[in-house]
Amino acid sequence: MFTIRPVFLLFIIAATIFTSELLIMIFLEQLHQLPHYKEALIDSILLIIVVFPILYFLVLKPLLSQEDKLRKINENLESLVRERTEELFIINKNLKQEIAERIRAEELLLESMVKYQNLVESTSDWVWEVDKEGRYTYVSPRIRDLLGYEPEEIMHKTPFDLMPPEEAKRIKEIFITAVTQLEPINSLENTNLHKDGYPVVLETSGTPIFDMKGKFCGYRGIDRDISERKETEKQLLKQTKKLEETNIALRVILRESEITKDELEKNVLSNIKGLLLPYLTELDLRLIDKDQQFLMDIIKANINEITSLFTRKLKLEINDLTPKEIQVADLIKQGRTNKEIAKLLNITISGVVHHRRNLRKKFNIKGKKINLRSHLQNM
Repeated sequence: MFTIRPVFLLFIIAATIFTSELLIMIFLEQLHQLPHYKEALIDSILLIIVVFPILYFLVLKPLLSQEDKLRKINENLESLVRERTEELFIINKNLKQEIAERIRAEELLLESMVKYQNLVESTSDWVWEVDKEGRYTYVSPRIRDLLGYEPEEIMHKTPFDLMPPEEAKRIKEIFITAVTQLEPINSLENTNLHKDGYPVVLETSGTPIFDMKGKFCGYRGIDRDISERKETEKQLLKQTKKLEETNIALRVILRESEITKDELEKNVLSNIKGLLLPYLTELDLRLIDKDQQFLMDIIKANINEITSLFTRKLKLEINDLTPKEIQVADLIKQGRTNKEIAKLLNITISGVVHHRRNLRKKFNIKGKKINLRSHLQNM
């Protein structure tokens, strides 16, 4: 924008007056001698006529133009100031809100950190953090109870410094593999040495941690004392071995008892056949009454059943049969009719029918076209 400096303005005015006065004097020289007052009047009029337009176009008009421009600039500046003020007000409001939110977030973070710290210090597990080299960067106070060390004593050491040499070598290989693959560590059993020298079995679990840029920083995890559990497992293993040995001994005894039982059964059967059956045969030859003969036949049949495996097998396979049902099943197997069974067992015929139904139900042949006697004979 074009501006007229004060020095330049004075120079223009002086030059204009000088030039105008020079021109007027030249003009007056062309006229005849005039009185001084007329000469002065003409001089003033001509000076005004000549100087005023020059001053208007060279000075006043640029000044008015500059004033108008300055007014517009001022209006624009005021508008910009108002807009900027409004923007600053909004920014200030948002900034206050952001500051309040940040303060609240910091308070929540502090509260969360306090809760986390209290949780870490009150838990029965030892909470720790290590860097990517395996050096401890945080150790919770729980280590005092687990290994007898103060947290400050463990800082910047590695877990391998707390283990027997062979165990340290084994665990270090596992740790290197986990770090290489950035894998979590899950329930890793390891033996540490207490500050007093005795071994403590720990179960270690941890996960890799990363910074804001995703760069691996180390591991964070917990250690749990499982010494009592391992001792219990050892005792259970001993008890299991003892039980297995006892079980083997019981099996041997059971086999021997089965052999003894078989021998006893053989002796009983031998005695029945050698001592009882001959006398029953002799008695059968002397019986004349039909009813007595009928009862003798029943006695012989029952003795034969005793010497067979049918009754024992029946009791083993259907262990919920009543004694009466066993008697009915035995007579059905012999081919006795309902009337004969009722007479022998001193029950009604309807009672025999009832027992037959129960037998079919318990043998799982109810509603099937299977003969009950045939089924009993096939057992």
